[in-house]
Amino acid sequence: MAIAKTSHATTLFSMGAMAKKSLTGSALIKANLIVTTSMILFSLSLPLLELLADRYSLTTLVVIRNVLSGAVLILLGKVIERHHRLSHKGWGKALYAGCVLYMINTVCLTYGVVYAGAFSAAIIIALTPIVSAIVDVITGDDRIGPRLGTALAVSLLGGVLASIGWDESIHLTFGLGEVMLLIGVLTWVMISRYVDHHMQDEPPITGLGVIIISPGLMLAVLVVVLEMTGIEASGLGQHLNQIDLGLFILLGVVSSAGSMALWFRGVALLGVTITSLQQNLVPFFVLIQVYILGQSVDPIKISGGALVLLGALIAQIRKIQPAHPDASRAP
Repeated sequence: MAIAKTSHATTLFSMGAMAKKSLTGSALIKANLIVTTSMILFSLSLPLLELLADRYSLTTLVVIRNVLSGAVLILLGKVIERHHRLSHKGWGKALYAGCVLYMINTVCLTYGVVYAGAFSAAIIIALTPIVSAIVDVITGDDRIGPRLGTALAVSLLGGVLASIGWDESIHLTFGLGEVMLLIGVLTWVMISRYVDHHMQDEPPITGLGVIIISPGLMLAVLVVVLEMTGIEASGLGQHLNQIDLGLFILLGVVSSAGSMALWFRGVALLGVTITSLQQNLVPFFVLIQVYILGQSVDPIKISGGALVLLGALIAQIRKIQPAHPDASRAP
């Protein structure tokens, strides 16, 4: 059994502690590229959710996204991790993370994106490192130094600017959608920390698949029951077509499954807080997509997004380590 724990498949989680201490400049760049790719894939989901919400119920979108992405990860795990199965405790941990934490996360993020809009949602999601850093301080896992504190303050200012609306006066456009997004951000930090701390010896891809698919299956049962009672709860019968089917596959398989696998690889390499800083890039990826779709974005929101990105860059500088540890010592 000890061999299974050192299998190459476990590197997503179990090598995290070692990697976070031994990254050099080139390895750090590769780790950030992994997370950046994850953020590009994740950012696709925000305008897709907003687009599909015009024709399908939000619960249906949660079900389709989670079931598709979870199933893909489980099937992939069957191939890559065929010699490493989830333990009984691993099943319990994955089901807890999925049915409780990820259920709250995926519902709040989906509803929040639709209520607040894709770009506003991207800005709030970009505040994840602030939440992560606060949790680190509260739990005693880390402390906020001057550089990281400055980075978080700049990111927070950017988030506030991105939430400001302009009409006859300046006001903060903070409503139900924004509250749900903040809850989603908090639960995402909790999920990332839980997986990184408690599932290090479990097969990572299969574990992620179980976490993601479990709330989708639970909500699918609810939708089926409502449909059987004559309540139109999905919208699939009225609107489903080949184009939307392709969009569902893009949402569940490419965006969700791909981004989740790469995200937790990044968590293992960089830690939750530093990995979360990459979410500051999401507003710019979403901005490009929103522009392509022909929607307008308030310039003040773009300015806020720029400050959020600046905060990420400031914080990332502190993570770079010299290739030779002795080189950092004073002569």
